This record gives sequence, structure tokens and C-alpha cells, in this order.
Amino acid sequence: MPVPLSIFGRPFLITPEQRGKLMDPVLVWESPPGAPARPREDMTFVININNLKAGSPPPLPRSGEPLVYEVKKGALKSAFGLGITVGRTDNNDISVSDPSVSRFQGYFQLDPRTGGWTFTDAGSTNGTFLSGRRLPPSRAVPLGPSAAISFGNVPMRFFVPQEFFRYLDSVASR
Repeated sequence: MPVPLSIFGRPFLITPEQRGKLMDPVLVWESPPGAPARPREDMTFVININNLKAGSPPPLPRSGEPLVYEVKKGALKSAFGLGITVGRTDNNDISVSDPSVSRFQGYFQLDPRTGGWTFTDAGSTNGTFLSGRRLPPSRAVPLGPSAAISFGNVPMRFFVPQEFFRYLDSVASR
């Protein structure tokens, strides 16, 4: 069964054929625990397709409407060439609008030896946490196919595409 999604408020469904087109991992940012949830039939996922115009405010998750960020270089092309950057400011590939996130939190990289993904914290003020453990600065740490990662006080989930679709299936069956 397709899961309802929206891209900046325009609804569409992800069909089995479309699942094969997502090649990049994703980050899922859900609203804080305890927030009133929307009924399942009203649930949408906002896909941040990394094409925000400079100066536009980054989106925030709403209750029952998680944000999904593709982990790939953004249209604004940060000057940082080592990986896919995450931070609070809009010059990052992934901009996370929360005061606990550093302007430049860190970066994702695809490890060419293993084919797995890593995250390197850039010495952020409030830290990056993987499964509750603070990451050391300036050291690439491997991410699993489905990893709980927090940037400052913002909990997210990192998914490779196959795991993301398992997650969508579990949400749709709730």
C-alpha cells in the first residue's frame, strides 16, 4: 500500500516503482514525543529535496508529519567538499532549524571501502549522538542501515533506502 507523502504541501503517493528511484539515504525528523498525533490517514511526510532558496526558512516537523531529508549534496552547494554537511544555517546541504544545532554540526560521507555511511562531528557545541553516545569530534563513525542520530537536541533517524521503506511500511500498518 502506498504511503501518503507531500513535498512542500503537494500530496503524492510513493508506489513500489518509485521506491526503486530513491538511491540516497534519508534522515527522518519526527515531532517531539508527547505532541498530539494526527490520525494515520492524515499523516504526511515532507520530503526536503534540498532545493530551498537562500534565505528561506528551513521547515520544521509538525505533529504527525515527519520531515524527511535526502542525504545528498544540496542545490546550494556548500563550499565544504568532503561530504554532505548538516547544520543550522542554510549554507549546509541539510539545514536543521533548531538552536541546539551548531551552524556547522558535521558531515556525512560514503566510505568507498565498505560502501557504508559515516558521520563526522565537526566539534559542535551540543554534540552529535549515535544511539545515545556522544561522537568524538573530527572522527568518522560508521552508521548502520537504520541509526538513531541526534544533532544537539534534535533526534533523527538515518536510513538507507531499503530500511526507510521498511520504516514507511511499519508506519502505514500502525
